Amino acid sequence: MIRGEGLCLRPLDLDGDLPAMHAIFGDPDSATYLARAATKDASETRALLEGWSTAPQWAITEEGGEAMGRITLVPVRQAVAEIGVMVVPAFRGRGLARRAVRVLTAHALATGHIRVQADIDPANTPSVRTFEAAGYVFEGHLRNTWLTHTGPADTLMYAAIATP
Repeated sequence: MIRGEGLCLRPLDLDGDLPAMHAIFGDPDSATYLARAATKDASETRALLEGWSTAPQWAITEEGGEAMGRITLVPVRQAVAEIGVMVVPAFRGRGLARRAVRVLTAHALATGHIRVQADIDPANTPSVRTFEAAGYVFEGHLRNTWLTHTGPADTLMYAAIATP
């Protein structure tokens, strides 16, 4: 478990956390900026998350309680990872994503990562605000980096780096 800012990031439990994860991945609004459309049912959400099981996934909780979101750190190359965060719609507006990003980023940089980056769709203004508030620095606008369920999408690249 990783703790900080009133949060506890605990390993995702697909059995216990599946209803919360389906509230995210089954919601068309939440899936707007994903490569794929919203999942149709909990079993499809489970299969999606199991397919991503090679990267660490944590449930965002307040001191180990119910899952209010999910955060992950996907290895990109040696000592570099990409962070992703999503919050259950019912828990949005409480600063959970910003706090979780700060906590996991600090942990990653303190445990050997030299860079943590975020790949954000330019239209995803709430995500841009989250990462800027978490201290990430805008590095550039990349064109047509994803083929999503809505067509080609650009990327705004943000990053936090280890400083000597």
